[in-house]
Amino acid sequence: MNLSEITEKSPMRVLEKSINMGMGPGSLGVIMARAGVGKTACLVHIAIDRILLGKQVAHVSIDESSDRVRAWYQETARNLANYYGVSESQGGQEGPGIAGTLKSLVKSNIEGNSVILNYTKSTFSIERLKQSLKTLEEQLNFKPSMLVIDDVDFETVDRSFFEEAKQLAEDASLEIWFSARCFHEPKRMNERGIPYPCDEIDDLFDVIVMLKPNPPIITLQVLKGNGHSEGGIHLDPKTMLLKK
Repeated sequence: MNLSEITEKSPMRVLEKSINMGMGPGSLGVIMARAGVGKTACLVHIAIDRILLGKQVAHVSIDESSDRVRAWYQETARNLANYYGVSESQGGQEGPGIAGTLKSLVKSNIEGNSVILNYTKSTFSIERLKQSLKTLEEQLNFKPSMLVIDDVDFETVDRSFFEEAKQLAEDASLEIWFSARCFHEPKRMNERGIPYPCDEIDDLFDVIVMLKPNPPIITLQVLKGNGHSEGGIHLDPKTMLLKK
């Protein structure tokens, strides 16, 4: 199995169908979930999928070390390689050898096509992010097509922050994914079915996905997108991989 076969079989293709390719240059997306359900894991899997498609990704980390973020990518890459290695071995081929080869391929692609940008909550802003992206392009010839911005506090930042993010996405032809913490009993929900804290800014987002614990799996429900909410994709809490 090669990288193109992995991306073809990826559950991301199912998610794309569910949102009718709602994400792309100039788009904002958000993964909503309660604390500890799997927002970061979901974002990392989306990012790795883009990387394996040959795109460059920048992961924006707020108040979290690069080592911890890197560990997420390494663990997800290992689980992906093992998962597809096992799948192939069930088809009659040698699983361990395939898994080892996939690990090397995935690792080399991630290392060559991703960067981690670290900020603190007190210093992070879209303007600073724009400056960092400019530096990456000028000094490293690195121009991402996707940004992952993890751990923004949706309860404290105001609408103007997301308006600036939307403008950045459009100006730089970026696909930007956020994570948002929600609650078991939301404070409120708008008439479109979008719960707090995204209920008053949902017009700025092209795609909104909710992670819902449904033991033994975590289901993905598309609350907003250009497609529909069905698709049969879920997050495996054991491996933290998206699966069909």
